[in-house]
Amino acid sequence: MAGFNYDSGCSNNMLEARERGMMNIGAWGRRYRVSAAAVENVMCPTEAHHTGTGRRGTSRLTYVISTKLEPTADQVAEMKRYDSPAGKQERADLAAKLEAERAAAVKFEINQYGNLDIRGGIPAGYEHIRDQFVPYGTTRSKMNQAGIKFAAAMTGFLKCGRHYIPAMDGIVVEIGWREKLAALPPAAPAVPAAPAAQVAAASAPMPAWPGKAVMKKLVDRAYRSADPIAGEIAAIYKAARDGGDLGQFATA
Repeated sequence: MAGFNYDSGCSNNMLEARERGMMNIGAWGRRYRVSAAAVENVMCPTEAHHTGTGRRGTSRLTYVISTKLEPTADQVAEMKRYDSPAGKQERADLAAKLEAERAAAVKFEINQYGNLDIRGGIPAGYEHIRDQFVPYGTTRSKMNQAGIKFAAAMTGFLKCGRHYIPAMDGIVVEIGWREKLAALPPAAPAVPAAPAAQVAAASAPMPAWPGKAVMKKLVDRAYRSADPIAGEIAAIYKAARDGGDLGQFATA
């Protein structure tokens, strides 16, 4: 663009083109009551220049066409068909067909990062669920248990310092995965139930600990005896540990 003329709202190249007898395709199309899109698709102009305000993000390329150009009757009819409801429906059907062909060509292939690159589209039979829409409690183990085919979705790359890292957003999962998850049996408890005998033993009342008088007699007997009583003391501690009757060890 060779400079911008802010007073005219177009580039200097556009002003020069108008001096050569060119005009915007929108104005040219109004002669025949057709849209600029119809003119662009049927007449296929090859010259375009900037129009707008000239500031960044507010200028655009506008096609121009010769003011002396006269379309044929077939071209006028084709432009009018382009703007008709039938023409719009035909383009919509064609776009849907091309999208289906493109989706069929996309394969479910995990890349070197362990995820699926969806910049080229979503494979047929799969859907993309973004992070904020993944249901709570949907874990990898549950999906593997249900036999659901899925992969993390890579939408591009993020610059991290001098390197680029994959930008992840949600998962790509096969259609119908919700029904498969719902058909899973309820999860087993994380901690197995204790045997009935163990439960009964745990709920039984604790045996009463011997009183201070009994314990004093036990200690006195141990220290008054001239013979080693290691075995008897061991038996006393074993009885105390197992909740046995400690009164049998008490002496006057």
